[in-house]
Parts: sequence; structure tokens; C-alpha cells
Amino acid sequence: MNRNLKKGLILTASVMAGMLCSLALKKDEEKQPVTKNQAGIPGKEDAYNTICTPEQRKRQYAKDLQKYGTRQGVIDISDCRNKKRLGQIELAGAQMLATFNDQRNLKKKAYNLRDDIRATQLTLTNITDRQQEVTLWGQGDNPGLEGVEATTPTGIHPQDIVFNAANNLAYVANQLSDSISILSARGKRIDTIVLGAAYPGMVSPVALAVNDNPATPDYGKVYVAGSVSDTISVITTDNVLDDSITLDAQRPVAIAFNRANNNLYVACLVSRKVLVIDGNTHQVIRSLESGEPPVGLGVNPDNGDVFVAYSESTRLGVYNKDHSRVATVEGIPEDTSHLVFDAAEGCIWAASGTSPNLVGIDATSYQIRSTKDVGSHILAMAYNPANEKLSLTDGTSLKTLQDDGSFSQESERLQAVNALAFDTTGALLTTAQDLGNATVSNKASVTIDADYAEKNRHFRYAPAVIEQVRFIMEAHQRIPLLTARNRTVSGKEEAFTFSLEKYRSTRHFQNIITMPMKGFSLNGHSSWQFHLQPGQTVTLLVSYRQLDSYALIPPLPG
Repeated sequence: MNRNLKKGLILTASVMAGMLCSLALKKDEEKQPVTKNQAGIPGKEDAYNTICTPEQRKRQYAKDLQKYGTRQGVIDISDCRNKKRLGQIELAGAQMLATFNDQRNLKKKAYNLRDDIRATQLTLTNITDRQQEVTLWGQGDNPGLEGVEATTPTGIHPQDIVFNAANNLAYVANQLSDSISILSARGKRIDTIVLGAAYPGMVSPVALAVNDNPATPDYGKVYVAGSVSDTISVITTDNVLDDSITLDAQRPVAIAFNRANNNLYVACLVSRKVLVIDGNTHQVIRSLESGEPPVGLGVNPDNGDVFVAYSESTRLGVYNKDHSRVATVEGIPEDTSHLVFDAAEGCIWAASGTSPNLVGIDATSYQIRSTKDVGSHILAMAYNPANEKLSLTDGTSLKTLQDDGSFSQESERLQAVNALAFDTTGALLTTAQDLGNATVSNKASVTIDADYAEKNRHFRYAPAVIEQVRFIMEAHQRIPLLTARNRTVSGKEEAFTFSLEKYRSTRHFQNIITMPMKGFSLNGHSSWQFHLQPGQTVTLLVSYRQLDSYALIPPLPG
């Protein structure tokens, strides 16, 4: 078909369709009644009047299109592009806002777990005859309440251990390391003194002694017997190697200090004599010849008598402080090497590492009082000044001699112990030569309620604010000061000291003290420190409010 003819037919059909639509509209218009606009005028155009004639609607549409209309696609109100990603600052701000809104919503649901004032009670007793420092609360260790047991490596083959009351430190002689390990009261090694640097074992320290006479300028000096170097090393209380005394004798194996004459006694095995050294000048002033190889020394500090034990012998030699031999004691265990003075009993205890027998010798009459069967070989023994009793060990257990002559089992958890000592508080000091370590163990010197640890743990996780603290004690007892310490999150520590005497109440016969510690907290970072006198008992009544807690889990719907 001709293209032009096709266009003509399409145009003719369009015109005819338009005419038909016009006729239909005209018939419909004739059927519609004439209406009035809002003003009541017939035929008046009103854009907001939906009831109008088609002609009026057409003209109004033409005006609106001319005034407001645009071509199709010029304005697109939809925005299908991806949303803009927030920057780091905007994102952090959004998160802070969300966190703030969450906390605000939680606080709306806040409730107080401990709205009333609550109280907890603690009772403490100092069971020793010495003043004890007590630390309550907090997370730090408190040996007074909890005791201590710490094992630390020392050197190779430790042979002896002593306690130095002048600086409250323990000294360990490491034979094959040629060194002295120094331990704190908490059992931590704080220093090591090397006695020889050439070859290990060339000094070979095997025995220790301490100047225990506070009246001398050398109080607290430690003396070390080198069994191979034939020397006596001197260590000051500042843990400095001060001097080395060369001996004109061979193989020193035992050493003891005599406070009655401030002399040092050294048993030299190979030379078969005991050397006497002046404690002030460090010069050898005397040699006690016996013809037998000495292996052990014991001193009675009350009168200055020195007891000497000999190898492969069943007797002791006794010398007075003027170095004269005054007695010989027969009937002791063969190869006795352990001699310990018992101040409470007034005797010298003698024991051998190859015999289970413990022999007690009167310190003044030099007669044997008793012989006791311990049940096992005695590898070491020492006098405990805290309970004034003798303790001994077979290497794996610790036994204590009681007033009735029996032995109580104190511990069965020792390992390879070959030397032991006690400090002034009764702490047990031991060395294990096969393990190369030393142990400091002490029982609690202050008793406290069994649930104290649980209460302390509770306050760590559920902090409280104190209202007041009440101290209840006997009228004659005193606790002069209390120091409250608080550590902030940044590590800064604040300390506040209270004078308890200031708050003593005469109404309660001066045995009740009420401390207004309002505002101080119990939260795991705060602690209290004060001192208890020997045998003193005190009861603390702590009044507090629990901090607010929030419902972190929202309630279930419905």
C-alpha cells in the first residue's frame, strides 16, 4: 500500500473518532443541569468547584496548565539514588546518641536494690604476742588475715637458711652457685649476692650465722662459711658484701654467733678445731683444739656456753664464753650435727640425720634430761620464738614438740627439705636442696569471720557507700588510727587518716567508737589499715547503702 495513502486513512479515522467523541460529550452536556458556583452566579468559573460544565473545566485546565505546568520529565520528585554514607565523625556521633538514648531509657526503669541502710559485722582477734597490721577490703594480700606460702627459686643446692631480725629478711646459702639468695617476708627473692665469679663451687657456702646482739654496731651482719675457699664472708644489713675473712684452717662446715661475748665460732672439719673470731675486728683470737673433727655448733646465749658436736662420735664438748672446756656430754646419737638451744625449756636439743632419737641436754648441768623417738630421721630442726617450741623435719613433714612431750603433726606437704628456720612472727623458712628453692610459709596471725572473703568479693561486684563504722572493743584496748585508702581507675591513690580517739564516746564507757565515714565506698579499690595489739579483739559494725542497679534486660512484652 502507498505510504501516503496509509497516512491519509489513519488521519481520516482519527478525525471521525474525534467527531464521535464530541457528539457523545454534547449529548451528555445537554443532560446535565445548569449549576451555580459558590458565589451563586451561573457559569462563573471556579477552580475549586468540582461541579462545573465540561467547557468550564476545559478552560480552567488550560489556564492551570499554562501557569503551573511543565514539560514531562523536567521535575522528578523521586530519588532512587543510594543513601549517602556517614563519615567517621557522623558515625561516632550517631553511636553516642544511640548510647545516650539507651541509658536514658534504662534509667527510666531504674530501681534501688538497697533502699534502706544495711550493716555487716566483722570480728578480728590478734592471736600473737606482737602488734599486727591489718588491711581490710581491697584486692591486696594481707598476710595477717590470710597467711602466706610462697616458694621461690634460689640457687643450686641450697644448704642453709637463717632469718635476720635486723632487716626482716631471710638468707639462703647456695653451695654450688656460690651465692646467697635474699628473701622478703613474703617469700620473694629481692637480691642475690655472688661470692665467687671464677668457677661455681670454689667458695661453696654451706652455713650461715647472724649477729643477733642489738647492742653492737654490727647487729644484723650475716656470716657465711665457705667450705672450699676456707673463708668467712660478711654481709651487711644493706645486703653488701662487706668483708671476707681468710681462715688458717680447712673445711669450715658450721658457724655460730655468741651474743654473750660477740664472738663468732667456726667448726673446721679437716683441721679438727673450732676457730674463735672477734665479731668487731674479724680477727681469729682463739682455736679450740679437740682432736676430733667438729661438725655442729650450738650456743646458750644466756651464759655464752658453746656446745660442739663431732663426726662419728657420741659425745659433745662444752666450752664457756672464756673458751675453756667445762664439760663433756656422753650418750648422744652418733654423727650428731644439729644442736638447737631451747629458751623455754633451758636445754640444748641434739639430733643426727641418721637417727630418729632426739636428745635433750640441760643447758646448765650438762646432763641428759630425756631421749625421744621421733619416728624418722631428723634432717633439720629449729626453735620457733613465736610459740617457744622446737620444730623438726624428716624432709617431708614438720613436727612440733609439745609441753607434754608429744609431737604434733604441723604439715605433711614439705618436699625434700634439708634446712629450716623461723622468723620472729613464727613464719617457717625452709630450703630444698634437690629442688633448688626456698619456701616462706606463715599462718594467719589475726583471726576473722569465716565469711569475710565472701563479703569482700560481694562488695567488689556490688559496690556500696558507707554511712558509718562502729568499733566495739574492751575499755582498756585502743586503736589510735585508721587509714582509709582509695585507688582511682587511673591508678591514683588517696589516703585519709582518722584519729579514733577523737570519736571515743564516754556514754559507752569509751569502748565504742563511731566513725562518720559517710561517702567512703567499698568497691574493691578501697582498703582500711589499722593495728591490733597483742591478744586484742575488736568488732566492726559497718553501715552502708547499696548503689543503684539498672534493669539491663528489658521486661518481656505482655
